[in-house]
Amino acid sequence: YAFANYESTALYMALGAGNDVTTDAFDDAVNQVRSNADAAYAEADTLFDAIDTDKDGGISNDELRAHLELVGYSRDSIRYLFNTLDANLDGVISREEMRYAFANYESTALYMALGAGNDVTTDAFDDAVNQVRSNADAAYAEADTLFDAIDTDKDGGISNDELRAHLELVGYSRDSIRYLFNTLDANLDGVISREEMRYAFANYE
Repeated sequence: YAFANYESTALYMALGAGNDVTTDAFDDAVNQVRSNADAAYAEADTLFDAIDTDKDGGISNDELRAHLELVGYSRDSIRYLFNTLDANLDGVISREEMRYAFANYESTALYMALGAGNDVTTDAFDDAVNQVRSNADAAYAEADTLFDAIDTDKDGGISNDELRAHLELVGYSRDSIRYLFNTLDANLDGVISREEMRYAFANYE
């Protein structure tokens, strides 16, 4: 989540993984995370809400199919897109997964693939889906490497204590670390999940 959304070199530095980590680089990365997140969320949420017709907080394959069959896509193409967007393979596209896709991939092509562009074509659909597929593995690997280094107790989440232990080694203040933690913990549940780290690394160039 984090590595998807923000400039990854600055985020690496902010997370203490760069060679020349400075307080200014830390502050720049955190400010970039905050300033870009709202715009990415709004874009994804608008389309999510349009497709989630039963308003249960998830997009089913039937809902995506109903939306995209109106613009002429085949069931096989729609299923392929659904499986691409359903990152955790639970059979539902969550709001977080839609946000991740919009943060990670070229949004004009994704809009077209989701039937929201003015000139929707099968080629545009295929291009957007292929872009999602080809970029996801690299973004995940980058985020996962750093996530695994910080998640020292290997419980699948980064606590504030773990982030603090990691960043105090390179000289960051507790206030700066708390600010970064709250920025990366998008759902405010007190833990930075692997998905949240991936989202941040995937969303920003």
